Amino acid sequence: MQNQLNPDNMNELNDLLNSKLYHSFSDWAVSKLNLTPTNNSADGGFDGIGHYSEWISEGLESAKGPVMAEVKSGKPTLAQIRAFCHSMNINNAIAGVFITVEKVSTGMREEAKSMGCFNHNGIEYPRLQFWQITQEYFDNPDSINEIIRLPKPIRSG
Repeated sequence: MQNQLNPDNMNELNDLLNSKLYHSFSDWAVSKLNLTPTNNSADGGFDGIGHYSEWISEGLESAKGPVMAEVKSGKPTLAQIRAFCHSMNINNAIAGVFITVEKVSTGMREEAKSMGCFNHNGIEYPRLQFWQITQEYFDNPDSINEIIRLPKPIRSG
């Protein structure tokens, strides 16, 4: 293992989860999206945040807002999705990513659809997206760009 807090494959990720270092897993996961981890207690219903600026075709900044992430190491529930949706709404998040190791259900995906989309230069992007961490990510980290759809990379801060 390269470093227990920086896994290189699913076996090492599972070792991290089994070590009960949940916050280390959470911090690792949100950092892979270029988001800043939140404090480990009273995080307000999300585990990471970054800021995103929308740019119109003429190159002028048109909107700025947070992108948030929530990380769940066990089987995700619809109640957790709804709580994250609530947190996104009260924080005026442009987008949110719900990160899991386990699959999300059809009902959870339907809940995400209810969050709608945001428009950037005529292209719609889902406000709530899911990232299930699999070995594919470790084999090809760029695969995240096929899973999470945003107009441009998230910048942390």
